[in-house]
Amino acid sequence: MKFSKPFIDYTLLDKKASLEQYMELCRTAKLHSDIVRSVCVPPVLKILKLCVRETKGSGIFVCAVNDFPFGNGGIKRKNRDTITAYVVGAGEIDTVVNLPSLSRGHFRLAYEEIEKFVASTPVGVRIKVILETGHVWYNDALIKEVSAELAKIGVFALKTSTGLKNVDTPAGFLPEISLSEKIYHASLMHEAAPEAMIKVAGGIKTAADVKQVFSVLPPEKVLIGTSSPVWNLE
Repeated sequence: MKFSKPFIDYTLLDKKASLEQYMELCRTAKLHSDIVRSVCVPPVLKILKLCVRETKGSGIFVCAVNDFPFGNGGIKRKNRDTITAYVVGAGEIDTVVNLPSLSRGHFRLAYEEIEKFVASTPVGVRIKVILETGHVWYNDALIKEVSAELAKIGVFALKTSTGLKNVDTPAGFLPEISLSEKIYHASLMHEAAPEAMIKVAGGIKTAADVKQVFSVLPPEKVLIGTSSPVWNLE
């Protein structure tokens, strides 16, 4: 497969991982900079500093994943972690929409929080919002509504999920869903918000999984989040 630009967000979100593991994440990303666009890591100062240093001059962004995994830490937490990331040189933020609010039908509250967050984020920092579409209270119409509303706010990308599965959360039980289901959700997100990039993540383990995503969605609108070595895309 030929790609016009890098599209993979290479990810490690284990705060217990060693700095050497984060260094290796960056080294591997640089070896595959033809398809890797960013490294996604926790908003921990020492991790961010290391990743910014290790990727300097490579063209690879550092992305801080904040208010993970449920999005219910509040606007102050979202803003605090974003400023920390921005100051050390991270160029992107993956944040989570307030899932407990959405699960209880408090849609406007969830949208307004993201709107305030976007308004207070430094100019030039791209924001992706994780919807966690595997929750059982989502249906097709709600996925499309949430996508459209967040796109109106001006976020850079919409993301399917965090990679959590079969866990109890403040927004209810989150079951495991197949990659095919996630891709279907991504197609709904693209239909509702064609102006936004769509990031498919959680469960993408192989090059075949990546190709499955590209077989359904417009290549120019696709981002892939993965912690796996999916390099053999020929």
